[in-house]
Amino acid sequence: MRLGGASLLSGLARLSVFLHRLVPALMPLVSSLVASTVMPAIVPALAAAAAALRMLFGLCGLGGRSVEAVLVNHGQRLTRQPFDIAQQAFLGLVAERQRNAIAASKDRLVTSRTSLQSARDGRRTVLARVRSSRVHAQEDLKTMLAQQTSIQNQLSAPTGPFHHGSGQLIWPVNGPITSPFCERRAWEACHPGIDIGVPSGTPIHAADSGRVSIAGWVSGYGNYTCIQHTATLSTCYGHQSRIMVSVGQSVSQGQVIGLSGCTGLCFGPHLHFEVRINGAVTNPMNYL
Repeated sequence: MRLGGASLLSGLARLSVFLHRLVPALMPLVSSLVASTVMPAIVPALAAAAAALRMLFGLCGLGGRSVEAVLVNHGQRLTRQPFDIAQQAFLGLVAERQRNAIAASKDRLVTSRTSLQSARDGRRTVLARVRSSRVHAQEDLKTMLAQQTSIQNQLSAPTGPFHHGSGQLIWPVNGPITSPFCERRAWEACHPGIDIGVPSGTPIHAADSGRVSIAGWVSGYGNYTCIQHTATLSTCYGHQSRIMVSVGQSVSQGQVIGLSGCTGLCFGPHLHFEVRINGAVTNPMNYL
């Protein structure tokens, strides 16, 4: 019995040493394979096994408590480690999402500021263009008003003999009236004639016989011709693509004096036709 007991104690001692070395070595592998929800059930079993070994080893003084401590303490670490890792991973994910959200908000803010600045720059550009166009339009209007006065003065005081017409004016071109007499526009309160829509290059005929008093470029009118028919009556033709008469030349009724076009302040091919009495414009429809 003594020999058998000694052999048993020797075997238990060797088992204790083996477990004492094996448990710490196996615990990292167990911690990576076993889920955290399973470990609370394993730890009590490990503690019970350690307690049983302690009771056995207490009889032979082999230090079973150290084995129990290794089992229990490492089991607790196994229980805590998965939770700590998961908690750290979750907190890291939350922090990363917060950083991404902040970065996205900053990007949206920068984009909004850029778009706002672009819109402001666009409005400034458009406003500058409008102001520039308005200045040019006002200058053109002043020029046209001054030219109207000059034309009126030239036609109200004719010099030299004139061939008197029949008093019956013919249409200088055949076409629809696209703008009536004294039509109000953005750049003028009263359109000083009628616009007759015809293609560019249409021959323009003298409405009556007379002498050419104006033939040349007159700003808003473009290529402009006026014919003095009587001491008081004149007709004028604007926006011509080509003038075919000269100042002082006598013309007969129906004679081609030029070709229609769109020169000067013009938005499409047509003939601007005027009738003037003592240089002042009047409604051409009362004489055609």
